[in-house]
Amino acid sequence: MRQIFKGAAMGGLMLCGLFSGASAQQASPFPDGPGRDIVATACTQCHAPGPIVQLRMNDAGWRKQVYNMILRGAQIGPGDIDATVAYLTASFGPGVAFPNTPKVDVKLADGAAANLVEGGCGLCHGLDRVVATKRDPHQWDAVVARMISVGAPFDADQAKQIVAYLGQNYGAQVEATAK
Repeated sequence: MRQIFKGAAMGGLMLCGLFSGASAQQASPFPDGPGRDIVATACTQCHAPGPIVQLRMNDAGWRKQVYNMILRGAQIGPGDIDATVAYLTASFGPGVAFPNTPKVDVKLADGAAANLVEGGCGLCHGLDRVVATKRDPHQWDAVVARMISVGAPFDADQAKQIVAYLGQNYGAQVEATAK
């Protein structure tokens, strides 16, 4: 009986070794750098890596996100907050390319705020997201306000110009009249 148990235990250990070896061979979506281990451990307790690596926020946006997650239970100590924010900003900040994503060249519609959209929104998002999305002006206003809250570099006047431009060129009514 003892031999059977010993054999089963060894088989289980070998099986665990196979699975842990397989997962260790998978590439991490988190690039190397100070703070990586904190993010890889604390953030993935609740989230898959996908949503994290797809965001592009500046220092203020990531800091707000980290504090929000700490309030929700993320296990990040006070001494690790700055390293976590610095890592997220360096690895997934404005202008950092998305992994395995081909660059798509997009020509925005002419307009007074096209340069603001290209220069500001294009820091974090591919412009293909802008031209593919059809929203009414109220929805664009909410999107722009949300982006400013996570660090988009626009003042109130620029935000109004962007909302008007997006509503005129990429609004729900534009799609309806095109049919």
